[in-house]
Amino acid sequence: MANAPTINMQGIDVPQTSINPTAFYANTRRKRFNEKSISNFQGLGASDAFTIKQSGIIAALDLHVSGQLVVTPSTGSVGTTSRWPYDLLKRVVLSANGTTNLVACSGAHLAAFRFVATPNLNDRGVPRGSGGASPGTAITQGSLSLASENWGVGQNVSAIAAGTYDVELYYRIPLAADLIKLLGAVFGQTQATSLNVELDWNTQAALFNVVAPATVAFTSLAVLCEGIVFSIPYGPDGEIVIPNLSAYHKLIAYNDFSVGAGEYQSLLLGQGVGQLLNRVLFRLWNGAGAASAPVPITSQNFGKIGWAYGGDQFPETWASNGAAAGHMLRFWNEETYSIDLGASGFGCLDFASHWLMRDAVDESTATNLAALLTPNVAIASPVLEVVQETLSAGSGMYGSSGS
Repeated sequence: MANAPTINMQGIDVPQTSINPTAFYANTRRKRFNEKSISNFQGLGASDAFTIKQSGIIAALDLHVSGQLVVTPSTGSVGTTSRWPYDLLKRVVLSANGTTNLVACSGAHLAAFRFVATPNLNDRGVPRGSGGASPGTAITQGSLSLASENWGVGQNVSAIAAGTYDVELYYRIPLAADLIKLLGAVFGQTQATSLNVELDWNTQAALFNVVAPATVAFTSLAVLCEGIVFSIPYGPDGEIVIPNLSAYHKLIAYNDFSVGAGEYQSLLLGQGVGQLLNRVLFRLWNGAGAASAPVPITSQNFGKIGWAYGGDQFPETWASNGAAAGHMLRFWNEETYSIDLGASGFGCLDFASHWLMRDAVDESTATNLAALLTPNVAIASPVLEVVQETLSAGSGMYGSSGS
């Protein structure tokens, strides 16, 4: 075994004889355990950081954020912005060995992505308040919310009454592209792998509209992180047995401040050889400060939406002829995910849900990849948030792992 040929997987040399997906799937055991508990967060505008245990094949991390929101209007007033509640987490970063970011995006991006990546999950029939005076106008779809969550107060609402409101939010940090084939899962059971999580909490000004002398504060906001981990079985000769872990699965966001009215291409950042593009999730924010809000994807708000490469190649666009324009993407997203992403301003260019092996975009041949959109609204202080889901390929990425 000592002289057995090795293969590099995620920067770790592993004997080729250990890579046996069939034996791994037949003998592994899914496990869930506490990775970290934080009894009280560092505070709005601050950060919490912790390290994940070096155990098994790590597929996902589940975050439970809970606490009480205390609102004291006094003679002032308290409201929420459109960032509430999921962008309570301004940025979630999962890094490997302190250098490679596998996940770097906001809480709202994770909230949207869980519906995109999880078949049969939807928010239909989950009542939430959004817009207007607290508790807000009731909506029952398009909130990106689970029934088991609790927002405490509505989104983008005003005149919140004095009180203590329970808040419970759930986020999934995806290491693997899925929990079946585990493509992109991380080989954690080695000293050569160090996984670090950083939670950057948003500021009060980004989440709340507070008119003095009113105050708003969290009491004992706690974080529970659980890992979804698969055990590593042993073969007949005592060797470890693992699936093909040659790829890293990444979910990385960037902001584009240059978007304006009319057709616009946002060049995707971080493109490279050996990388496959799975999905592009985007949302356009319009307006300054606390008035900033996501632009719903409607035929009035958007014209042509799609993607481009090579500067002049447009392989997939959603209607550029007539009033249906951008709404066609909203239709297709709802058909694909059973959730109305467009109501909250999200759109998704998807190359993975139907058949990843056929539809994923190879960034080594499709150069200068860009998201294409055509805002038809007056633009003020725009921010286009773009989230890319990719697989960074290693040798044998589509080999016997059965991807």
